[in-house]
Amino acid sequence: MVAFAETMEVEPAELRSIENLHGIIVGFPYESERILRRGVSRAPTAVREASRSFSGVLYPPKRSLAPLRIVDLGDIKDLDLLSEIMVTAYNRGIRTCIIGGDHTITYYTVRALGEAEKEIGVIVFDSHLDFMDEWPPGCRIGNSTVMRRIFELPFVKDNIVIVGVRGYTFGEEEIEFVEKEGIAIISMDEIVQEGFLPCIRKAYRLLSERTRCIYLSIDMDVVDPAYAPGVTTPEPGGITSRDLIYGIRWLSKRVRVFDIVEITPDYDMSEITSKLAAAVIMEMMCPGEE
Repeated sequence: MVAFAETMEVEPAELRSIENLHGIIVGFPYESERILRRGVSRAPTAVREASRSFSGVLYPPKRSLAPLRIVDLGDIKDLDLLSEIMVTAYNRGIRTCIIGGDHTITYYTVRALGEAEKEIGVIVFDSHLDFMDEWPPGCRIGNSTVMRRIFELPFVKDNIVIVGVRGYTFGEEEIEFVEKEGIAIISMDEIVQEGFLPCIRKAYRLLSERTRCIYLSIDMDVVDPAYAPGVTTPEPGGITSRDLIYGIRWLSKRVRVFDIVEITPDYDMSEITSKLAAAVIMEMMCPGEE
């Protein structure tokens, strides 16, 4: 395996013995059978490969992964091991990046984090609500139901903000549900009117007033397909890659546990989406000064 950028590859079992860690990167290549475009299980490898062109110094401001102690734990498929890694990292104050996989993984990672923190807010960048109760019929845990299942976690409940919603849903059911439960939605229409960064600040302010920990989930289809074509469900009319990077730069100083999901390398021309994901990870793992 090629480790992410300038990080060092280590075995998960070594995590407890490594001191002064700034951050960890974990691949979680879960792929459900019901997604529209296949291949998200190969995304962790694709993002790591794309990161090889990210060396040296991020500028401006001047930042680099090189002086930071960040390790890549490789790909994890065992949920118990993933949970142990996340709890250990959170309790030690270590920045944690999970590369999916389809969006289903966020249910498992947030659930795992609940073993360490009993009050969690979730900011989601996504063009879709993902609040179906079952989709397709009979499937209760999948990338179209993931936020419904997270909402049901007792340490999350309605502490959710979804940013970037636009386009089509599978039905009125999920729209009616989020409206009835008062889930905070920042639509693409609102982003166009107010700007992406002000909307992110609004989302963060809302959750930081109500929770002790904020988890960030980035579904790459929040980005317009012109800037991120390699996703499972592309939806025209999204944010730009510049919006995402500058928004993440602000959030990186305030959020230290995040995932990035729904990348399909087989549809990713010239690694555009994987490179954008790698850039986002770089920004999150080495935040600059306020």
